[in-house]
Amino acid sequence: MLSISILFFIVFSYFYQDIFSFSQGDKYFNRLNYWYELVKIGQWDKASKLENKLENDDIRYYKDKYLPSAVEKRLKEIYQIKKKTIDDWLEITQMETLLNHPKEAYQAIKEAYKIDPIRSDIEKIYFTFPDLDL
Repeated sequence: MLSISILFFIVFSYFYQDIFSFSQGDKYFNRLNYWYELVKIGQWDKASKLENKLENDDIRYYKDKYLPSAVEKRLKEIYQIKKKTIDDWLEITQMETLLNHPKEAYQAIKEAYKIDPIRSDIEKIYFTFPDLDL
C-alpha cells in the first residue's frame, strides 16, 4: 500500500511539478507568469499585490508598456506631434485599443489608412474594425 501511495505521489507530482515544485526558481517563474496573465486581462489591482514578490527589472517593461497611466502619458506625447507618421497612427491605434477606446482607435487607423491604403498590415487592421462613423 505504501509503495502504491509513493508511486501515485511521484506520478502526480511529475504532471503537476509546476504547482508543487520545491524549487524557488520554479515558484518565482510561475508567480511572474501569473502576474503577466493578470496584466494581459487588465487586472492591475491583483497584479500589483504580487509585485512585492517579483524583481522590478522583470516587470518594468510590461508596466511601462501596458499600465494605463503609462499608456495615457505616451498617448498624450504622440498626440502632440504635429506631423504624425503611419507608425505614430498605428501606435495610437494600439494604445487607444488598450485603453478600451474603440472610436479613437478606429479614427487613428483610419488616418493611417488614408496615408497608405496599400500597406497590408494597415489594411488588415482597418478592416477588422466595425464601421464606427455612424
